Amino acid sequence: MSRSGFAFARALVATTDRLFHVIAGSGWASSFFRAWLMPHGMPVALKSALGRRTAFRALSQIRIAYRHSPLSEGKAGNIAGGDRLPWIGDIDNFAPLTTLAWQLHAFEGVEHAFLDGAASMQLQLHRFPFY
Repeated sequence: MSRSGFAFARALVATTDRLFHVIAGSGWASSFFRAWLMPHGMPVALKSALGRRTAFRALSQIRIAYRHSPLSEGKAGNIAGGDRLPWIGDIDNFAPLTTLAWQLHAFEGVEHAFLDGAASMQLQLHRFPFY
């Protein structure tokens, strides 16, 4: 695993651990969180666009990216290997994700060596136009 992959894993574990201790703890902060913040503060915060956007980004883990992984190569426009899967819109490029099988998603300009490599490893390849 790359150094950035380890850094991500450490940050995820640390954040999850802190949140668990706040929720399950017996101190005043945990009591405040469970008794007031969640039932009263969260509904107020989620009424604003900023509050909803912040909650969505935190819960969806949308900030996670692997652009600096040694496995991530190539670029098409603003999309680079290791970025989160972009939403195309007209084509449901998220539909192949219903399977848990390893798969590749390519946007434009797929070289024959890439196609041959995917076939030799028996990886499903989904090709999409780049917008």
